[in-house]
Amino acid sequence: MNNSKVRIPKEIAPDVFALAAQLYAQENQDYFLEEIMQAGAEVQIPPEVIQQAIQQIQAKQIRDRDRQRSLKLILTSGGIGAAIALFGFWTYNTVASNATPSGRSLEANLRQLMGNLYLCNQKPSPARNTIDKNLCNR
Repeated sequence: MNNSKVRIPKEIAPDVFALAAQLYAQENQDYFLEEIMQAGAEVQIPPEVIQQAIQQIQAKQIRDRDRQRSLKLILTSGGIGAAIALFGFWTYNTVASNATPSGRSLEANLRQLMGNLYLCNQKPSPARNTIDKNLCNR
């Protein structure tokens, strides 16, 4: 716009400046420390206070970034743990259902095995029948 004779109505001038400031801020995302200090000096903010504010904001950004990383790690670990637990549960149920072809539960087979071990470890007695002797001599 090199034409200096173009007139802007006063009603839209505030909107023009607001939009221009917004566009300028989008293009210039970073500031030099000197620019921040100079702007602070114009509104009578001591340089030490500006430096302290910068340090606090940077420390907060680091804490927030670390907190996000930790949360991400916790959620990822929890998801992996849940997947492992579900896989273990599924594996146990699959093995338990396939390990008992007789149709009895794993617990019933275990009880019978424990009973047989008990019988085989008892002192021989005349009351023990041939089935018990055959069971213990395997």
